[in-house]
Amino acid sequence: MTIDEKFKVALSDIQIGCRAYMRFWGLFEKKPIDNPEVKMRVNMQDSIHAIIEYNPTWVEQTNPEILAVRICIEITRVLLHHTSTRKLEDSKYTYLASNIVCCDPALNTLFAFNVATIALSKTLPNDLNPAIRAQLPDYYDHSKHCVLEILYKMLQEKQQDNQSGSGSGNQSQNKKDGTQDSGNDSSNQKKQKNNTELSPKQQKEQEEQNSQLQQSLSTENSQQQIEKWGENSIAESEVKRTVRSMRPDDWGMTRGDLVDRIIAANAQIIDTARPLKEFIATAHSAKMRSTLTRPNRFFPDQIGIIPGRKHSQRHKICLFGDKSGSMGEHDLMLVATCINQYIKADCVVEFAWWDIKCEKPKPGLRMQPEFNVSEGGGGTNPGCIITMLKEEKLDYDGLIILTDCKFGWARPKGYDNKIFIIGTPTCTKPPEWCENRFMTMKDVELSLAAKNLV
Repeated sequence: MTIDEKFKVALSDIQIGCRAYMRFWGLFEKKPIDNPEVKMRVNMQDSIHAIIEYNPTWVEQTNPEILAVRICIEITRVLLHHTSTRKLEDSKYTYLASNIVCCDPALNTLFAFNVATIALSKTLPNDLNPAIRAQLPDYYDHSKHCVLEILYKMLQEKQQDNQSGSGSGNQSQNKKDGTQDSGNDSSNQKKQKNNTELSPKQQKEQEEQNSQLQQSLSTENSQQQIEKWGENSIAESEVKRTVRSMRPDDWGMTRGDLVDRIIAANAQIIDTARPLKEFIATAHSAKMRSTLTRPNRFFPDQIGIIPGRKHSQRHKICLFGDKSGSMGEHDLMLVATCINQYIKADCVVEFAWWDIKCEKPKPGLRMQPEFNVSEGGGGTNPGCIITMLKEEKLDYDGLIILTDCKFGWARPKGYDNKIFIIGTPTCTKPPEWCENRFMTMKDVELSLAAKNLV
């Protein structure tokens, strides 16, 4: 068969045995490579799509069933994000740990389409393979420890233990009667008995075929296999979108625990404070400062500053608390904690209470206003904030207002893009011109809870 024909048969086997992977095949580009050290790998770089690279020589020497298994393994790496955000330092243990997770036993069904590969179903590099299991500690539990980072650490620790105890592990094993074990146990005798049913020529052909297929299935050359792993936000977003669109029945014969891991790795994490984060990030000062300095007469060769002008990178934000907006001390502290997550060291933050009037802002939170900002008989007037700023000739790059929005507020000319509103627990709908720069106390609490800050 040609290479294209083998891929066609392999994809047909995947469609029958593990159809869930066909939902993701369209997200990948297929690309041949001439690297003799690589059989098949995922490449997340240099494209808006994830790339499956394959060695044409290797494809010619293997069969469609092995090819189908390798395709599913590489797709699983991307679904679990092993190739990008979860890439670890040591390539050897990263790749081995990734193989244990990604070589799901459900892939055994792909071997059933060819008699010659049925015997290889027990040699997948997962934790059911005795050779792989021997590299893991005795307390290993699949349901708890089959995670990339946990396996990575376990493999490292096991290797260190083996190296420290290698001096005493090379002695020959003796039986209880004092004679050395010749290796002719019952299992070997049974194997020899089965082999005798074939002619010598058939035995040799079978051994050569099994050896060749086993070599095709093996996943070695870790450094070569992961050297093209990297960040690809566009490809990852497409993978996440496709995973979220999958229904429970779409996963077919894929094992439940692997499906749970894939769904968890692609779960949509909503940052409820993202509007506030973007508002603070864009509230930079437009002020410039001079870089011209006087020469250092002690170390004239260490000036290193070219005279000119540069962005000051220093901006000011003011937090305004509505005295009549049912803003308790606890809520005020939560808002301050949330804001501090996105404030940089070069930002100045001040605070002021307001109601009918607005006090002059000062650094630091104050639970009670220093002077009466209510004159009785009136209502809450956010326009007093703008009035105070003009009277005091103050300029801020961002105004964060804590209020219940129980007022009518026309768009303040020249200030509307600088205002962000955080609604109190009794908040109503914000002004129409500020709907995109608004969040509630519930959003604040959810954002802090997601970061374990509540």
